[in-house]
Amino acid sequence: MDLITNGVSWLMPPQHERKSPSLHLVLSSVLPWFALYGLLSAFCRRPNTRLQRMLLGPILFFWGVRLSLGTKWCPPDDLGGNVVATMVFISLSFRALVFGLSPQSQKKVDEKIPGERHLHPPSIFHQFYWYIEDALDLSCTIRGVNYNFGSGSGLKLPVDKSIRQKYAKDGRKWAWLMHTLVYRVLPKFIMTDIINYLNLVISHHGGPDAFQKATLLQRLAIESWTFFLIVFNLGYLYDLVSILGVGIACNDISNWPPMFDQPWLSTSLHEFWAVRWHQFLRHVFLITCGYPLQLFAGRIGLIIGAFLSSGVLHSIMLNGVGKTGPSYYTILFFTVQSVGLFLETLFRKTTGRRVGGVWGRIWTIVFILSTGQGAALEWAEMGAMNLRSIPPSISPLQYLLPLIGFNI
Repeated sequence: MDLITNGVSWLMPPQHERKSPSLHLVLSSVLPWFALYGLLSAFCRRPNTRLQRMLLGPILFFWGVRLSLGTKWCPPDDLGGNVVATMVFISLSFRALVFGLSPQSQKKVDEKIPGERHLHPPSIFHQFYWYIEDALDLSCTIRGVNYNFGSGSGLKLPVDKSIRQKYAKDGRKWAWLMHTLVYRVLPKFIMTDIINYLNLVISHHGGPDAFQKATLLQRLAIESWTFFLIVFNLGYLYDLVSILGVGIACNDISNWPPMFDQPWLSTSLHEFWAVRWHQFLRHVFLITCGYPLQLFAGRIGLIIGAFLSSGVLHSIMLNGVGKTGPSYYTILFFTVQSVGLFLETLFRKTTGRRVGGVWGRIWTIVFILSTGQGAALEWAEMGAMNLRSIPPSISPLQYLLPLIGFNI
């Protein structure tokens, strides 16, 4: 028992024992971790590498979780920065474990053998270059686009309906990059800044427990625009990474479809979670809890397991920003989404019609906002109302508002 307790304490040390980022930490832990993650990705793109992957996967998992939860990545008041940093490391750590323990290497959808076009290099230089190319491609393919693990029934990635799609088809990479920067990154960046400041104003005038003291209608309103804050904040960060992936890592543009598909237009929970919300960790959720529970409870177990895994992962993210113990309401919020999906399925089987239209949109909004009350309280207690998604040094409103005599 002591061994388990010590192991958990090592993975999730108390807040006062967590290290601040330093050059030594980067050189001794962060860079070596990413180097080994790249090596694992390279092995995943070659056949007959199961032993190497089984050795690297668990090591990277525990090391990555320790780095994520044992480091104060940003100042304590920067909940947004800490959550993003924790989310990245936790997500990659789980992905390393899944890749490492997978019995098969990772094939692209048109391959019979993993990395088949790179199996017979004409020189050592080509072999080294192709290993790096394959490692970068797999590492940057967040949702498994063009890979077997990112395909299959039930996966519906957003379709880019803007002029960017034409640039992609014509191979006009630089036009695609500029359009992404000007029409994707900047608008989302500005909207993130505006909603961020709205929450800061509420917190400033209502106190640190403004959300807890708010009425039900006020909480629902705060939840609503915070939903948009999540979409815009993650959206502009994703678009920035896509620019790096296409412009520097030479990824194919098709590897970077839109992150979200206007989730506010959803007319059912099925449409919201399976179509319009991001599918970043779908593979991890299915592998860790979805498929195991499917063995015992069929499709019902698959759905409950996937949402349960999502809830646990978000709970771990809160541990990374200082919360002690499990975040039960956060876990419950995601798990109960499966109940909503079952109710929609029951409605379809009973009436012969799918949930949709205006009433379907109202149902989706009411269900998500009402079941999210407990989770919202947990995040508010951790300082979500005071989070700065954008550092003050690059915040447009930080400079514009004082010009008109408005200060928080």
